[in-house]
Amino acid sequence: YKQPKTEWMTKAWEDKQAICKLVEWSKTEGIGLIVIKPQNEIYPEMFYFVFSPETADINKPVEIALVKNKQWIIGWKSDLKEIDDTIGIIANEVKMEGMSETVNLFDCLVRANTILLFHYTTPDGRNETKRFPLAGFCENYLMQFAK
Repeated sequence: YKQPKTEWMTKAWEDKQAICKLVEWSKTEGIGLIVIKPQNEIYPEMFYFVFSPETADINKPVEIALVKNKQWIIGWKSDLKEIDDTIGIIANEVKMEGMSETVNLFDCLVRANTILLFHYTTPDGRNETKRFPLAGFCENYLMQFAK
């Protein structure tokens, strides 16, 4: 197992702030977690995952699972959509397998000190599973307000 490169970035404009966690496995393959929120608030207006186009096939759904201590907690499937120049999943509200109501994924991720597993199909047809570590997400996200 090769440890991915993880990077945090933040950018502010007008009254908005974008916070991004990028996990890269190579120069062309990666998944980013992007949160866009009002500057002086904690809760996001927009919350999504983006995939580099070389990572996943936009025509195939992505299976996502929260895993803690190697135990599956909850999972769901999502279709990829075009978001600007990338492909991604807008994840403010998701419908989990086995549940009739939707769940606010951001709340789940901030509370979870865990790992997201992304199972997807690459553009050349291979099945891939990548780990997106959330360990420390809450602390790193909240550090954006400690300036």
